Amino acid sequence: MDSPPPTSSRAADILIVQLLALREAVLAISSDLSPIETLRHIVKAAAQLADAQYAAIGIPDETGAQMMEFVTEGLTPEEAAQISHPPRGYGVLGIVVHESKALRVKNVRQHPRSVGFPPNHPPMASFLGVPIIHKGRLLGNLYLTNKIHGDEFTESDQAIIELLASHAANAIQNARLFQATLDRSQELQERNRELAAVNAVAVSTSQHLDLSTVMDEAVQHVLAVSDAEVGEIFLLDESSDDMVLALHHGPFPEAFQSIRRFRRGEGFPGRVALTGQPLVSTNLAEDVRYVRREVIEAGFRAYCSIPLFAKGKVVGTLDLASHNDVAFDQSTLTLLAGIGHQIGVAVENARLYKRIAQLAVLEERQRIGMDLHDGVIQSIYAVGLTLEYANALLADDDVLGATERLKWAIDSLNATIRDIRSYILDLRPRRFEGDNLISGLQQLLAEFKANTLLSVEFGADSAADAALTPDARLALFHIAQEALSNAAKHSQASRIEVRLMRDSGDIVLFLKDNGIGFKPERVERRVGHGLMNMHDRALAIGGIFNVGPGSDGRGTQVQVRIPRHGG
Repeated sequence: MDSPPPTSSRAADILIVQLLALREAVLAISSDLSPIETLRHIVKAAAQLADAQYAAIGIPDETGAQMMEFVTEGLTPEEAAQISHPPRGYGVLGIVVHESKALRVKNVRQHPRSVGFPPNHPPMASFLGVPIIHKGRLLGNLYLTNKIHGDEFTESDQAIIELLASHAANAIQNARLFQATLDRSQELQERNRELAAVNAVAVSTSQHLDLSTVMDEAVQHVLAVSDAEVGEIFLLDESSDDMVLALHHGPFPEAFQSIRRFRRGEGFPGRVALTGQPLVSTNLAEDVRYVRREVIEAGFRAYCSIPLFAKGKVVGTLDLASHNDVAFDQSTLTLLAGIGHQIGVAVENARLYKRIAQLAVLEERQRIGMDLHDGVIQSIYAVGLTLEYANALLADDDVLGATERLKWAIDSLNATIRDIRSYILDLRPRRFEGDNLISGLQQLLAEFKANTLLSVEFGADSAADAALTPDARLALFHIAQEALSNAAKHSQASRIEVRLMRDSGDIVLFLKDNGIGFKPERVERRVGHGLMNMHDRALAIGGIFNVGPGSDGRGTQVQVRIPRHGG
């Protein structure tokens, strides 16, 4: 038997209670910006407000054909798991879903549009469905079933749930916007990390010509922005056409170095060298292409090999390994491909630089050979002829003439010894790390004096040294080294002056000899040596390089001036 309708006074009391409950519910659903928690708050509040045994909220996907989210109240997780599928928007629910209007039914099973319930669904009778609409767009639907204290939901229940649905629409939209903002922020952070890695690799490849340094820094940056735990670089051996392990970074080095060389087409590096395409595996244990069993035994599941290109050709591979089988998604592979191109160019640049250095060495050897032939050997040959002539004079009892010839021969031999010492000085340059320029110059000058027998005058300002960066100290040391070598070989000087000082706030390195002097425009400029080398070193640290005759018109003067804000 139906319960009697409530009196107006009782109905007003119920409405006040519902409005107060609605206020608390609105505060609850607005307090959490997590999308799924917002839905849970809404469905729980709806069940309490309408006195329903069961409540649910469904959020359709973009197509509207399937439920993207479906949250229930009143069902245990076990009961919900036994139901074969969530609602699909057919039957009575379709009226709410497709027509976007509220529906209140006393017994849902007796409705003409009813299509029944899926297996293991709990029995339900009274029904109230309300669409959740935001600015004319359907966001979802709110369903209530089985009025606890009554046979059906009332108009008051419908009104209060419709009010809840309007607040729920704003809460859902706010939660979505908040989640989209978080996702975008995380995506931007990830992109920033990736761009930072790309930039760091670009800086490394542009600053260093040492291949080992470039590869090591590049792999470290790659590991920092990926889920990989191990990074390797294989380089193409141009003589054998094999891929050879050039660098390993990470744990289990013995496992990864069990095979250090792959023929073209063999293993991951060999296959990438052959095809020029990235190679990825997420199940190494079952991948017949991977041949280092020790790595699999160490628990690694995922591996990728990225080609390193230079001038359109594969010059190596960047290889990464991870225990996580989903480490290398498309975004990561795109990033690695970009970094791989940079490393490939750096590899090619380092190799070209090495070849240029080798050519410079060969050229210098040829120059020294020519100098020795044209200078030292010819001088010794001349001494030999003079000694033969002196011997002939002695045979003729011309002691005075023989003595003069012997004196000339001794002077020529001493000059030749000085020439040989200058070559030794040039071929055995002192190492300097850029820490203390004054100490470095003192040791350099001590060796210079011992090898050339020139008189050396040295003065330095410690404040000038302290104001320099390590790179500037290193450049000035090498400039001094080059200038001293030139003086020993060409100046015919007996004395050289070296100063490191401050001048109007600038840092100045000054060298001057008392030799025969020279004209800069007549001096041959060679790769890696001479005036061009000194000029380039000065320019690299923001300095100004000058060379010419001394202020008195005699000898040669070399000066490097680093402005106050340079170096």
